[in-house]
Amino acid sequence: MSPTYPMQQIGAKLVEKGVSIVPIAPREKYPARWDGAWHPLKEWDKYGKRLPSDSDLDAWESWPGCGVGVLPGQLSGIVVVDIDTDDPAMIAAIESITPPSIVRKRGSIGYSGFYRYSGEQTRRFNVVLDGQTSRAVDLLSHGTQCVIPPSQHPSGDFYEWLTPFTLDDTDLAELPTLPDSYADLLVEVLAPWSGDTNAAPGGGDLGEEVVEYDISESEFRELASALGKIPHKDYQHYVNVGMSLREIGVQGLRLWDAWAKDDPKYYDPADPEDYISKKFYGFKCVAGGLTHGTIFKMAKEEGWEPTPLPDYAAELEAGMAAKRRVKKTGLYATRLADLGEFTAPDWVIRKHLTADSLGMLYGPSGAGKSFAALDMGLSVASGRQWQGNDVKKGLVLYVCGEGERGINTRCKAWCKHHDVDPQAVEFHITSQPVPLLDVVRVHELLTVIDDMPAIPVMIIVDTLNRNFGGGDENSTKDMTGFVDGLARLQSMTRAAIFIVHHTGKGEAETARGNSALRAAMDTEMSLFQKPGEILLECTKQKDAAAFPAIGFNMEIITLGHDDEGEEVTSCVMVPSAATKGAQLVQDLAGHRVNHTGNSVRGLGGSQQAALDAVRAKVNKLLIANPGSEFLAIGKKDLAGDLEKAIDKREASRMVKEFLLPSGIIKDCEGFNYEISHAKLLEFSGVT
Repeated sequence: MSPTYPMQQIGAKLVEKGVSIVPIAPREKYPARWDGAWHPLKEWDKYGKRLPSDSDLDAWESWPGCGVGVLPGQLSGIVVVDIDTDDPAMIAAIESITPPSIVRKRGSIGYSGFYRYSGEQTRRFNVVLDGQTSRAVDLLSHGTQCVIPPSQHPSGDFYEWLTPFTLDDTDLAELPTLPDSYADLLVEVLAPWSGDTNAAPGGGDLGEEVVEYDISESEFRELASALGKIPHKDYQHYVNVGMSLREIGVQGLRLWDAWAKDDPKYYDPADPEDYISKKFYGFKCVAGGLTHGTIFKMAKEEGWEPTPLPDYAAELEAGMAAKRRVKKTGLYATRLADLGEFTAPDWVIRKHLTADSLGMLYGPSGAGKSFAALDMGLSVASGRQWQGNDVKKGLVLYVCGEGERGINTRCKAWCKHHDVDPQAVEFHITSQPVPLLDVVRVHELLTVIDDMPAIPVMIIVDTLNRNFGGGDENSTKDMTGFVDGLARLQSMTRAAIFIVHHTGKGEAETARGNSALRAAMDTEMSLFQKPGEILLECTKQKDAAAFPAIGFNMEIITLGHDDEGEEVTSCVMVPSAATKGAQLVQDLAGHRVNHTGNSVRGLGGSQQAALDAVRAKVNKLLIANPGSEFLAIGKKDLAGDLEKAIDKREASRMVKEFLLPSGIIKDCEGFNYEISHAKLLEFSGVT
């Protein structure tokens, strides 16, 4: 059974990272304990000095609906900037000196950003806005705690992360640090709202170094109920109540003021509000001293009974058949019988690419890799079968290594060829490459994804080289970092991540770079020029059978005309005669495709060699120059290609007795032959 409560989901993972935590009651903001009902947890701040033990975690994980609060400071290695205002000008002022964090959570208003600890102390910044005292921002460090997702908010909703990265799955070393003298910078930018150049409302300096504990509305009501049972005694008793409430700041002042009014003995009749405010802010919070928990103790001595909190997690607990304890190391074992039923592959392209996977297409420069990747991606985005295989229709993101203009032309050509309305295709293209070695840029890409209308089912990275970053493809460290970037995209989207890559130098037929890349792939495909076609082959399929090879040829698509009346063209990949299979194989005037031999029946061996040589040349021309209107082959080049397969005399005969008479080529009375693309397709059996 999967972990149900927030503490079960993330508690042990945070402690494993060295982040100290405390249990939080569901729909509350304060540390609490469970003994059949929820009550405030005394001396919770001790976990700011030591991490919770295994026995602590065991107990907390058994408490129904238990949420998680993290304790910033030196022990945990983090600090939190809690922006608690919705005033745009004030937020802009704060953000002008605050670096963006890759981990942020949503607040009732504003948000909280998480940073690497570098000696910061807890500071609270109250301001005057529209004549009212309000809190602008808190710098949370020692002596504080911060409730994090997926704990339950007092409203009944659940806390949410604003960023794809979360505190429990982020390496703390990746968190940014705050500028030096950050608190002083906050004082400076918040000065226009301070009401007084050097003072903050409540009697303390703006940015005073205090430890104030934030309580929820329900705990405020519970404290008010407890105070109602505490009688007025002597002056020291009066002071002890105030000191006990000091740690909760403005809320404590409200409670002390309301309680003290019932016995005006210690009020200044001339200015009671100013008197009690100065007295209250004159108290100092002392670790191990009086706390608001002391109020509950005083009240119980007078016969007060706390109000049991509703068990908001009862329905969650009822749905939990068994508890699975996740150890601090994250290591556990599962019985075979508990692994569940067999699950069929979740295909994005049936038999070729699965969801939540890493895949790669590699080949030499000019082989047509981008055309093949676009063909796959546009098929998925449009819901159209790819090479006779069903697809999982969904949004596709194309991380573009080159300009959008060229990709746009190719996509428009694909849509025209397949009669697909571009407006109906959720195919998104980035404006620039993304160096996936850079964790900040990966986060930026995830933020872009978060703003899309849906999570992508496929992400194409074209090419690895253009999206690698400033590393070395042959370095194990750098390639592992790149794969980690891909894995981050995969884990956050569960998409099929599909990268386009080059082969090595010379005649190499393997992917370029460190072997860590291939080891990480679930699916690997190669694309090479072969006689008469471009051949896509499966070189690795981790969890399924390898798919059969597929052959392609390039076909010119006319999109329109430019300002001077010249045709604007691009290309699409169409199945070659040798691989059309059940979809496209048909008899044409005695010609029939032989898939295994890649030949056309009705042609002799020399004729087939001549036809293959011309087709190979056309494929290269169309990939290199997709907008070309004139296809030509050098006479010497053709002769050289033919002589590699047949002897010189037979090569000359094939030009004179087959290629020229058939209309496949036309003599230009110069150094070249013009190629008839239509005749070539006709002899290839493509309709």
